[in-house]
Amino acid sequence: MCQDNPELREKAACLSRVFGGWERWFQLELAYYILTHYWGNYEVKLEDGSAYPGSGCRADISIHRGRPSREDTFVELKCQTRNESPHVFVDHIVSDIAKMKQSRSGWDCQLLAFTQTRGDTQAVEAELIARGKRYERHETGLATPDAFFSFFYSPYLV
Repeated sequence: MCQDNPELREKAACLSRVFGGWERWFQLELAYYILTHYWGNYEVKLEDGSAYPGSGCRADISIHRGRPSREDTFVELKCQTRNESPHVFVDHIVSDIAKMKQSRSGWDCQLLAFTQTRGDTQAVEAELIARGKRYERHETGLATPDAFFSFFYSPYLV
């Protein structure tokens, strides 16, 4: 999505420097991407509470095929801001992982976490390992002008 679009890379880099960061913007861009590339196949909602009924928690993005069902995906995003330490960023990731464990049983909940630099990526990886969290690392190619890397977490990974 962003790796092929210099304008989106520049937006992400710019917003990462702003207080509050680029997470909300990325939620909107991701929802837009899903809706425009898979038009008619999915319903996309932002800040959706149906993943966590009765808890007051909301998923950043939910992707449904019609009515909510067990085939739905709920996405939590974490986007590190420029001045956020890797340790604090991992605290936010772990908080979302705990929230995801409150989701409807058997539903697909995914966490995408984006760091700012290679050094932060290594520090976040080490912290996640120390805390016993499973993840897969994927480089995103958003490296202009900053190096963004992503982590993918699912409680359903083997």
